[in-house]
Amino acid sequence: MWLLLLACGGEDPCPPGQTRDEVGVCVDAPTETLPTDSAPTDTATTSKTDSGAPDSGDSGTFTPGLPPAVLAVGDTHTCLIRDDTALCVGDDAVLGDGPPAGVAFDRVSAGFVSTCGITSDGAIACWGCTKFDEGQCIAPEGTFVDVVAGMYHSCALDSAGEATCWGCGSWDAGQCDPPSGPFAALSAGEVATCGLRTDGSLSCWGCERQDDGQCDAPPGTYRQVRSGRGFSCALDTADELVCWGRNSSGQTSSPDGSWQSIGVGHTHGCAIATDGSAACWGCEGGAEVDQGQCEAPSTGTFVDVGGGLGHSCAITQEGDATCWGCGTDWRWDGGQCDPP
Repeated sequence: MWLLLLACGGEDPCPPGQTRDEVGVCVDAPTETLPTDSAPTDTATTSKTDSGAPDSGDSGTFTPGLPPAVLAVGDTHTCLIRDDTALCVGDDAVLGDGPPAGVAFDRVSAGFVSTCGITSDGAIACWGCTKFDEGQCIAPEGTFVDVVAGMYHSCALDSAGEATCWGCGSWDAGQCDPPSGPFAALSAGEVATCGLRTDGSLSCWGCERQDDGQCDAPPGTYRQVRSGRGFSCALDTADELVCWGRNSSGQTSSPDGSWQSIGVGHTHGCAIATDGSAACWGCEGGAEVDQGQCEAPSTGTFVDVGGGLGHSCAITQEGDATCWGCGTDWRWDGGQCDPP
């Protein structure tokens, strides 16, 4: 995983009729603003969030037929796949009409204002885009094996490992111009997108307008990558975490340990340790940044995790979803911490 930007400090402006609050979200103007004494925060797409991108495998070659991505944590919404059905909860303005009825999904990815999924026949279906439509819900035709939703763009991976991106609109920073593959997995962030190549190396792009170092992927051999707002994290083949880019809330200060899965949100990251426990980091920006999204459950065994703006969610070994964060009477809480 994963919100948005203020026209200061070199950041991109909000769309017309919008202003940015201190969490970094573009909202209708005039709007309620957060306390001015809170620490400035970054905005992130959820990464995103992200859909649980697969490992590249030991063979060094891309293999179609990825395992289902059943958890997708957006900035202010959460989606799950249950019995091939996509179910979403959270901000109605972001969800729009929700997932199309009667469509079977294999994978799902939640971004800032859009959600996209891979249907059982390999097509892409997207929904949302009712607040900030930059074309990210206009999915390309064709057959794909994975899709990832970012802030104002989405990317998909075909069976040959080639990436296709769309939805950049006026926020184009090069994120819709992916390099040639083959890739084993993708992760779409705020503007930057990172791809895990089939040899385990990383490539990131989309930093032409706002560069916090998130496109400076470290050398090495990796098996998972997640991109947020201005930062990314990857899991190497030694099961260690590496994060790079913006560090305003400690989001690149990942913990030591041995890990099996990672997920990133607005300004924080979470990971599942090899023993199945969960840990999160990157909530050092004060009360308005910390909505409890870094307070991972102290008990339980988990297999996947994702982060949003002020919440995080994980899938237990038994297949149940649990979420934490959303603060107390937080104005961005639309029910995304209450998964179906």
